[in-house]
Amino acid sequence: MPLTPPVDHLDAAGLDAARRLLEAVVAADGHRGIGMGALELLAEPGRAVAIAAPGGSGELDGLAVGTVRDGVAWSIELTVRPERRGHGLGRALLTAILAAAPDGLPPEVWAYRPGPAQHRLAAAFGLAPVRRLLHLRGGTAVQPVPAPPGVTLRGFAPGDQAGVIAVHNAAFTTELLDDDLMADRLARSFMGPGNLVVAEADGKIIGYAWMASPRPDGEGEGGELFLLAVHPERGGGGLGRALLAAGLGLLAGRGVDRATLYVDGANTPAVRLYERLGFTLHHTDVLLAPGGTLSW
Repeated sequence: MPLTPPVDHLDAAGLDAARRLLEAVVAADGHRGIGMGALELLAEPGRAVAIAAPGGSGELDGLAVGTVRDGVAWSIELTVRPERRGHGLGRALLTAILAAAPDGLPPEVWAYRPGPAQHRLAAAFGLAPVRRLLHLRGGTAVQPVPAPPGVTLRGFAPGDQAGVIAVHNAAFTTELLDDDLMADRLARSFMGPGNLVVAEADGKIIGYAWMASPRPDGEGEGGELFLLAVHPERGGGGLGRALLAAGLGLLAGRGVDRATLYVDGANTPAVRLYERLGFTLHHTDVLLAPGGTLSW
């Protein structure tokens, strides 16, 4: 089965074909095959590597994407068109994208809602779970939660970009924001400025909730909590819950009655926060790597 040589970006036609592939996977499986972030990276040269399995009439039968995560790992996502599964295409794509890894970087492979086929493929390559990512879903009809004293919740304003980036990069150690990435996301209709709620205290942004609706790949139930961040110095006071309730209220005001979100399975406080607002587990994604010790 022929695969394309590794490329460091996709042109407009290639990106459109990749989106159609992901839409077909979501329609069949009810969940993503490759994250939307991978397509973001493939729109610009030098940020990711793609290997595709061409199908007929400009379509793709499969796609594998590799990126360097924080200089420490070769992070891989791959998917195969539902009707082309069971013929070794996933194994061929994984073999090829592993071979494209920069020297010295160990692999990590995302398996979204894994089943027996992913289990077999992981075992064949000596991979096992090292991280669980929980996919939760819940309703948007929640009671408003008061912000902590001295904190105001409001909509995003043009001058807030630097403050949001600062809070995000203080709260997270990976997948950091910069001006270009944030501007790109704000320009998208499904997650533009009207999808952000910010928390302000003493004239400074200390947290935000970024919603999205509808997801362009069709996954989820109408809306999504895309990102939620509270500055580490302001954590533990109920601000995260207030921001989430405000974000869900924003979706509810548009007639969106269900939402989805992702959370690291090891982040117990966040999981409890979401559960208190009625979110329940839909499925679990896993990150695979050599020497993994977690169960599926």
